[in-house]
Amino acid sequence: MSFTTASLAEARSYAERARAKMREFRSENSKKITAGVAAVETTGTAYAFGFGTGAMASCAYRYGHRLGESMAITAGAKVGSSSLGGAPPAPQLGGAPRVFATPNGQQYTVVQHP
Repeated sequence: MSFTTASLAEARSYAERARAKMREFRSENSKKITAGVAAVETTGTAYAFGFGTGAMASCAYRYGHRLGESMAITAGAKVGSSSLGGAPPAPQLGGAPRVFATPNGQQYTVVQHP
């Protein structure tokens, strides 16, 4: 494809009209665009901090529980149903380990930890 002076002028004209339409669109809709961006930023930030906060709280609970359990064992306390005043023990999550095999014969065991 050869470029001529006329085709370059036409391309320049199309580009200038496109820029003019974009400037016009931005000036007419600047408040809507700003509100939309603010809503997306607010929602994204709330999601990110909500997800990070929930994950941190869950992690802190698990580590705190394990720390308390290990401290009780170190102190000589009984851990289990007898330390709960005779309450039945909590059911184990996941049940028995399950063995799976891959198509090429490798086996692996899956255990769900509480």
